[in-house]
Amino acid sequence: DRYLDAKHVDSQAASIKFTHETWEDIHRRKDATAPDSVIVGWHHTHPGYGIFLSRYDVFIQEHFFSFAYQVALVVDPCANRLGFFRWRNGEIVSTGFFVIHPKPQPAAVVAS
Repeated sequence: DRYLDAKHVDSQAASIKFTHETWEDIHRRKDATAPDSVIVGWHHTHPGYGIFLSRYDVFIQEHFFSFAYQVALVVDPCANRLGFFRWRNGEIVSTGFFVIHPKPQPAAVVAS
């Protein structure tokens, strides 16, 4: 129900590195705004590179998102594609997903 952007990252043209300051800031803001919430995953883009986890992405997933319920979302905005990765039997695997939209509410009728 929340999104926290990663600040203090070391970003290159084709890679991103989360610094100690990044993790401290994320956890500080999460604890301040939603102390009872858990972090369910992370996402990043691979513009024009496709949907996969790089070696460094796998490192991030293994070391910082290692709970069975934590996922990684990769978005390729150039190809208009995305993909989720999750834990299964101790390995990170590509997985499908469902998008659930709230049920539309009927429009209010206003008498004039």
